[in-house]
Amino acid sequence: MFWIGEETYGITHEQLKAAGRELCIEFSYSSAEERLDNIVELDGRPLAEPRDVARRSVGCCRDYALMLASILRHKGIPARVRTGVSLYFVAPEGRLIEDHYITEHWDAERVRWELTDPQIDDVQRPAIEKGLDTIDLPVDRFLTGWQLYEELRAGRIPEFVGFPPRNAGFTYGRNKLFADFVGVTGHEMPVHGWWGIGDSLNDMQAGDEALIDRMIEILRRIDGNDPAALSEALELTSTHPRLAMPEGYVVPIAPLLGACREGRCASMFRGRSLHRVRRWLCSPEASAWNSFFTRVAPRAPPPKPVIPLATTTATWSPFRPTVTLNFARRTSGPNIAPHAALPRPYTPCSLSPLSNR
Repeated sequence: MFWIGEETYGITHEQLKAAGRELCIEFSYSSAEERLDNIVELDGRPLAEPRDVARRSVGCCRDYALMLASILRHKGIPARVRTGVSLYFVAPEGRLIEDHYITEHWDAERVRWELTDPQIDDVQRPAIEKGLDTIDLPVDRFLTGWQLYEELRAGRIPEFVGFPPRNAGFTYGRNKLFADFVGVTGHEMPVHGWWGIGDSLNDMQAGDEALIDRMIEILRRIDGNDPAALSEALELTSTHPRLAMPEGYVVPIAPLLGACREGRCASMFRGRSLHRVRRWLCSPEASAWNSFFTRVAPRAPPPKPVIPLATTTATWSPFRPTVTLNFARRTSGPNIAPHAALPRPYTPCSLSPLSNR
């Protein structure tokens, strides 16, 4: 979605909309099945055949991560979607701290988990570190949700990281921790969907700090391949009132909708198909509702958080992630590696302290 442009893929949002594409709806698809249906609707040829850029489905980094995980699971390879921040997109002043989703999969030969960024293609490669292996990312180039929160606590990540003014700093860290936690249990959250402790529109509640500590501890153990940790995460997400999905929850359309989070306007949609709901959410009427429910007036954002580069070894592009791929249907599959597996290592961010320039 965010990479679409004449200078990148040779096509603009306006051209796609003029061709009848409903990009707001396409961007909102949350399952691999929906994405696959959209791909086939746009071009009914076999999935292995390359598509013209104007006939590809429009999504974001989360869609790439989910589809790769789906393909790997279909092949019997343990895989899961992880979210947090990447540290390998670059600008002239340093590395950008980018909101991102990637895939983590099990390498049986090396007996370890590997991080893979499936969205990077030849168009986007100039915007990342030169020579970076996106198939097996270095562990210090991506912070998962719990690692990001720990870095914020240690003061090694700027507190305006995220999407200022509201969803930034520890609020943003809480949102990413939530998305990462429910993601490893099989609820791969859309980039614009959350509830409970992960809702950036709501403040912390009593007991949230203790819950955050427990979530971080469980994720540490999951990353260390503790088989009991995943069971604990599954139980916690289904029973804890700050983690369990609310009844009647409606996934909002980005950047909508404070009104619809946690089912707050679910009564408006009773009896309507999900597709009709999405059409309404993309309508001018919904835009008026969204403006009414906006809690924070727009402000000029602070500078993008960066990590200074000691020596700039990467080329640079002014464009930011993401769009368009061909996907495969998601199937169920294992979510944790064999018990004898070695843990994926994590050490505090070696690139700290960060600059706020």
